[in-house]
Amino acid sequence: MTMDGEAKVWRISRRWSAPAAVAVIAVIWSATFGQEADIEATADREATRHAESVARSFESFVDVNVALIDNQMKFIARALRQHGVERTAVMVGDTLAVDDLFTEVGLFGRGEQGLVVGRNGVGAGDRPLEFESQGDALVIGRPMASRAGGGWVIPFLRAAAPIAGDNTVGVSVGVEPQSFSRFYAPALLGPNGVIVLVGAQDHIVRARGAATPQEVGEDVSVSGLWAAVAAAPVGTYWQVSAVDGVRRIYAYRRLDRYPLVVVAGVAAEDIRAQTAIQRAHLRLAAGGGTALTLLVLFSWTQLRRSHDRLEAEVARRTKELTAELAAQAGREAELREARRLAEAASHAKSDFLANTSHELRTPLNAVIGFSEAILSEIFGPLTPKVREYVGDICRSGQHLLRVINDILDISAIEAGHLQLSEESVDLVGLLTECARLIEPRALREGVALSVQPGLLPQVTADCRRLKQVVLNLLSNAVKFTPTGGRVEVSARQDESGGIAMIFADTGIGMDAAGIVQALKPFGQVESRLNRRFEGLGLGLPLSCRIVEQHGGQLIIASRPGQGTTVTVLLPPARVTGRS
Repeated sequence: MTMDGEAKVWRISRRWSAPAAVAVIAVIWSATFGQEADIEATADREATRHAESVARSFESFVDVNVALIDNQMKFIARALRQHGVERTAVMVGDTLAVDDLFTEVGLFGRGEQGLVVGRNGVGAGDRPLEFESQGDALVIGRPMASRAGGGWVIPFLRAAAPIAGDNTVGVSVGVEPQSFSRFYAPALLGPNGVIVLVGAQDHIVRARGAATPQEVGEDVSVSGLWAAVAAAPVGTYWQVSAVDGVRRIYAYRRLDRYPLVVVAGVAAEDIRAQTAIQRAHLRLAAGGGTALTLLVLFSWTQLRRSHDRLEAEVARRTKELTAELAAQAGREAELREARRLAEAASHAKSDFLANTSHELRTPLNAVIGFSEAILSEIFGPLTPKVREYVGDICRSGQHLLRVINDILDISAIEAGHLQLSEESVDLVGLLTECARLIEPRALREGVALSVQPGLLPQVTADCRRLKQVVLNLLSNAVKFTPTGGRVEVSARQDESGGIAMIFADTGIGMDAAGIVQALKPFGQVESRLNRRFEGLGLGLPLSCRIVEQHGGQLIIASRPGQGTTVTVLLPPARVTGRS
């Protein structure tokens, strides 16, 4: 490069180095904030699904318990119609576990004094209960103070026989709200989660389960729940609780048989707490990238200043020599020497720039080193999602070609453009070689690996791709098999003349939905909040596509907790040699 060209490059770098560094930093933090938004959105979706699951379980719990209460009340009502209050009270005390199911049982008969059978056996003659308008329906009243045991109870009312007049025949029972709120556990919904049982018609809270005890009987008519229930009997909504001021995602379900609504809520602060470590690691990585960018900018600035000083020195010396030549025309030798010195200075400058440019690789290598340091977890454990993000930084510096090739493989296979390099393949040797490669990992994991390929004919296939399939399946089998488990590999020629390679393990297994998910590119059977195994989810779908490219099939049979069996079938047309 000429001196004028170098000068132009330096002028451009002087103008654009700082803006370029700012742009790089902006891109780093923009990507970081985008990834944080993705993490939080994913956590919100997972929390919503979890709240829906808990709401379904709570609905079943409430439905079963209310049905049990109702059946007991029907039994008491039949006895009350036949035997009256006094005799029925004796029967209730003798035959029912009142303290286990009810706090109190109230009996009201035509012309008889009402009784409450319960912990204290107090009378109920002064408690007015109207059964005439209720017919044969179960009525779930508002929470009230218990006469028998103290504290709050939920009254359940059922008429034994509606009659005219001042007196009625009926049964009332008092059920403690804790009979329903005990379903709550912090492990289900987090430390700030809550479950609520509320009347669908009067909007009064019957039971509420949370980490701290809370009262019942509140009127929650102003809640956004009712607008949601009016739109659909099952759904979700966000709201700041009027009871404790906590913002939550609520999942609700209206019961089919009873006028009740169950609600399960997960607090936003608990959701954010789950992603705090992920976001911290992302910001740590972004801060490291920013620091390294500034280091490169500083090094470049120092280089530019050195260049400016060298240019100034060359200009000063050239000016001096030019003045001397103009003053002393006869000093040609000195002028030639000055030119030589100037050219030597220019060469020295070029050498200096070359050497310094080489030295700039050091801070760039630090980018890779920093990402590797994070991956080695010296700053703390990483979640799979953070490992994926930080791994992208490392792979972009060290393994970019391999990552691109993997992506191109997936794209080529899905587009039908993958070209097979076919040759004659010895399947026995291929299975044995792949087993030797996986065996050290199996030993580390405490998994017994057995390979019994038997006698197999040679096949025409892409050896490298077929080896890729076998390694993926063996690696998955070892990875998802706990210590003490087994992985068995066998192969045979089936009745049609094709080849069947069977990979069986005693691992964790998966259900039908998990198999469908695992065969999708980047599919993961586990959620992001509870994943235990590493991987991008490419091995199984890539293996399936490669087998299909050979005209074969990849069949998966699996059950949770009972292991997985993967069968690779190659068509008879691929068989070319003898056993």
